[in-house]
Amino acid sequence: MGAIKEADIVSGPKEDVIPPQPYWHKIEEAHEVVGTGNIFKGEKGEPHIHIHSTFAKKEMIKMGCIREKTRTFLLLEVIILEIKGSVLSKGIDEKTGLLMLKGFAKNLTL
Repeated sequence: MGAIKEADIVSGPKEDVIPPQPYWHKIEEAHEVVGTGNIFKGEKGEPHIHIHSTFAKKEMIKMGCIREKTRTFLLLEVIILEIKGSVLSKGIDEKTGLLMLKGFAKNLTL
């Protein structure tokens, strides 16, 4: 949570089809922000960050998935929890073309 000054976000698909075409919005001035997300290794071990957030300024409220560039205004407070025993990774789903979680384990602990 904190404040975002600039961001490119996706707030759903343009149409209800697979693969989806993203509907883009721009945040171009300071907004309060709260969100949740995850960090996973990709198929080649590279980190992937996926964050969904709600942005508010006065009566304007936007919600979406943060993509590409983002600039903080003042500060963002971030808490990261590790899930031990996880063998999850992200890989391209053949049906949707989306980067999705794979490899759920049975014994996960925080």
